[in-house]
Amino acid sequence: MIQAYIILMFVYLDHILVTTGFPLATSVKSEIIDIKNPESSCNDFPAFPIQNQNAIGAVLENAPVICGGDGGKQSCYTLGSDGPGQILKMERISSASVMFANQLGIFGGSPLSSTTNASSNTYEVCQTSTLECSLNDLPFSIKEHCMVTVNDKPVIIGGKTGDSDSKSEVSNKVFLLDPQGGLGELPAKLIDGRSSMGCAVIDTIGFDNKDTKAVVVVGGIGEDGKNVKDVEMMIQGQPFFFRGNIKKNRKEKCLNTLSNFSGPQIKNENNDTVALNSLQLVSLGDSVVAIGGKDDSNAAQSAIYQLSCPDLNDLDKCAWTKLEQKLQVPRSNFVAMPIDYEFVECT
Repeated sequence: MIQAYIILMFVYLDHILVTTGFPLATSVKSEIIDIKNPESSCNDFPAFPIQNQNAIGAVLENAPVICGGDGGKQSCYTLGSDGPGQILKMERISSASVMFANQLGIFGGSPLSSTTNASSNTYEVCQTSTLECSLNDLPFSIKEHCMVTVNDKPVIIGGKTGDSDSKSEVSNKVFLLDPQGGLGELPAKLIDGRSSMGCAVIDTIGFDNKDTKAVVVVGGIGEDGKNVKDVEMMIQGQPFFFRGNIKKNRKEKCLNTLSNFSGPQIKNENNDTVALNSLQLVSLGDSVVAIGGKDDSNAAQSAIYQLSCPDLNDLDKCAWTKLEQKLQVPRSNFVAMPIDYEFVECT
């Protein structure tokens, strides 16, 4: 079994590119969100050239690239171009991707034109300079999952498993791809199995008072078909998830006690719990940002929430803030990625 005692890496940025998604007609608009300055007005990227949702994206060779999705299928588009460039090996809708070992990994998903999930038991590893991709097998089918990079290795979290929609099951499992040992299931499991959620990495102070990192999992659709409101976290070096809030009178630092904690749930201005699916969660180093998604009524959202969790020894400070910034276009099933200053002009 591959161990979960790992180091997580991330680069600090504070501008986020948002593009594609649902509703299809309005979500072709590309937006730049300045997380630090709500008064900032940033230049927008050109509109995405096709209507698309459930795609993946990354910044490759200093250019944002969007691949797959309902509209893109096998195609990849460099944002700002008029047409597709490189072609993936297979159609990939509701896949997930991460950068690892200076490559782009695109895992699972399903084809648009088939009732069977022919591409969901494969993944592609693409070179950043050419987007030439190699096709590899997965030992199971997976879609509507989320991914992070752990010690420069891809980690698959939750999602739906199964050979077809009629046979798919919501998963609570976590897998790590190690080039030396292959794909292995980690001892960590989600408390709540979920699909169509967001996951990201946050910097914090651990129970040993040293700098550490944690994986944060937000929202999604649970086994009962309803939006999941609880947030779960996995601390670096610990083999399981816990619900990350936040009881003040905790005397022990034994992590086994943390599986009973609930929160930190996202709250709106009325202090009501917000449960979302098909959102994006973006790492910004010492915080993560939850963007858009669908609420319990299936309506696309424009709100942006930021989670800071500076010290796990003072869990009351681990909380969400609703930002003044919001999406110009409410959307779900979209692509969001941190973007470098060289692409952004803000006033």
